[in-house]
Amino acid sequence: MKTYEINYLLPIELDNEKAQEIALKLESLVQENGGILIGERKTKKIKLGYEIKDSEQVIQACFRFKIDQSQLQTLHQELKKTQEILRYIVLCEKEAKIIKPFKAKDIKSLLIKKPSSKISSDEIDAKIEDAIKDATESVGEENIDAENISPSKDKPDDILKTEKKKKVGLKRIEEKLNEILNI
Repeated sequence: MKTYEINYLLPIELDNEKAQEIALKLESLVQENGGILIGERKTKKIKLGYEIKDSEQVIQACFRFKIDQSQLQTLHQELKKTQEILRYIVLCEKEAKIIKPFKAKDIKSLLIKKPSSKISSDEIDAKIEDAIKDATESVGEENIDAENISPSKDKPDDILKTEKKKKVGLKRIEEKLNEILNI
């Protein structure tokens, strides 16, 4: 036996007594066909997004049951014969699968990307220097303002003047770094 849920819509014009009568009729129909009711019936009034058989508001009701799949066709035929039901749908509930929880080390291995090969820090430094050198060559030579250079105590002023370097495009450096680090 599989677990099913039936959802159906009734016109709002029906009084509560008639709606209860239809619900009891459907429940007895399920039981007559060898089904077992699960839980309780739920009903509520809802406003529809579009009209169904000239009704903007309806009574929605649903209940769950277990029944053999072979008896389900008989239930469908009886539901089609019931004129008070505007629409109905019978849904089959799937059994929930139990998933084992992740361990912390499993999550870390999924999140952290390991490089394909190990690179020493010296190699990285050399590649960064090459990238900066390539970037400066592609930008061209421009003078650095003397006001923006702060002289250090280790280097005399005349050495700083000779160390004027070319401006480097930051985008070019980032591209080279990403290329080096395989990001």
